[in-house]
Amino acid sequence: MSSTQESGHGKNVALFEQLVSFCKVYGASYNPAKDSLKVSNLEVVFKDATALLAKLVTAKQALNSAINSRVTVFEGMKALLTRISSGVEAFGVSELTLADVKGIMRKMRGERAGSRGKKAAVPKDGEAIRTISAAQTGYDSQVEHMSRLVELLGKEAAYKPNEADLKVSALEGLLAKMKGANSSVAGAYTDYRNALAGRDAFLYNDFTGLVQLSRQVKLYVKSVYGAQSAQYKQVSGLAFKAG
Repeated sequence: MSSTQESGHGKNVALFEQLVSFCKVYGASYNPAKDSLKVSNLEVVFKDATALLAKLVTAKQALNSAINSRVTVFEGMKALLTRISSGVEAFGVSELTLADVKGIMRKMRGERAGSRGKKAAVPKDGEAIRTISAAQTGYDSQVEHMSRLVELLGKEAAYKPNEADLKVSALEGLLAKMKGANSSVAGAYTDYRNALAGRDAFLYNDFTGLVQLSRQVKLYVKSVYGAQSAQYKQVSGLAFKAG
């Protein structure tokens, strides 16, 4: 979501605060029969809208943090794969196992069979929407392929590296971190989308939204003070934008 969009939502809430302020200044003459238009309710609506904007900011920060943490967990994967591949060949595993390992690694590197050296497609998180490219370099695919690789190496008797980070137990630990990082992004993304939906419903619902409520307030002010009144000119000048 762009900063322009975010500032637009925030501006609507700020305009609503100004609208409430005008209505309070009108004093006893601002006396709508409809409860939703009363100043006391308008103040509650403003407070709730402000809280929803803050909740969305917190959710987005949590999502960004989860995405950054996942990048940290997954970074260096290609270098690790090269070391594992070299070790597998050095230990003299069976041709079938070697072929399987290389096949998995090609997918994890984003290479098609026979396409070594070509640049892999890089998935973009955007708003953390996980995409799977033709080269299968999406994070979900990386976890799936790593799981297959760890299982394969765990069954290969000839794969017995002395290097701590190449041992099957270490790779199992890395796989667990990868799964955890992926799950954290998925959860944070869900929270963010829910916060986004909550904000949009509160501000822009066609019947009960803040923007619709502001329109009703303006109409009430117009009916009480007249179209040419200073009061109506004040509130009519507040330009709310639809979501």
